[in-house]
Order: sequence, then C-alpha cells, then structure tokens
Amino acid sequence: MVSIVETSEHVAKNYLSTLAVLQLDSILAGARKVSVKKPKPENANQKPFDRIMIMEHELIGIGRVKMTVGIRRRTR
Repeated sequence: MVSIVETSEHVAKNYLSTLAVLQLDSILAGARKVSVKKPKPENANQKPFDRIMIMEHELIGIGRVKMTVGIRRRTR
C-alpha cells in the first residue's frame, strides 16, 4: 500500500513519471537490483522495513526509471 500511495503522489509531479507509471507492468517485470541499503532511521515511511532495495529499468522514450522496494521484517 505504501508503494501505491507514494507512486500516485510522485506521478502528479512530473509528466515523465506519469508516462512511466502507465508502463508499471514492464517496470516490475524488467527492473534489476542496483543496491541494497539500510532504511533511514528518521524516515517514518521506511521504519517497518529491514532493508531498502534500489532497482532500475530502462524505458524507451523515457529513460532510466528508479524503483525503491522495502523489504519487511515479517515477510522478507
């Protein structure tokens, strides 16, 4: 749910973000892991997560799309 809320907030800010979210299925299927980080302790949105995975996917006509994925402690 956090992903959907944040995605909807960011999409409205930028035209390319709007185009990218229309290709969400392609992004989810083709994204590759770039790095894994620890969550920021001062960020309430990242608090429930054990790790934060940064993923990227290249979209034709848009460029590189970054996707941040939180890995929860309870589900891994």
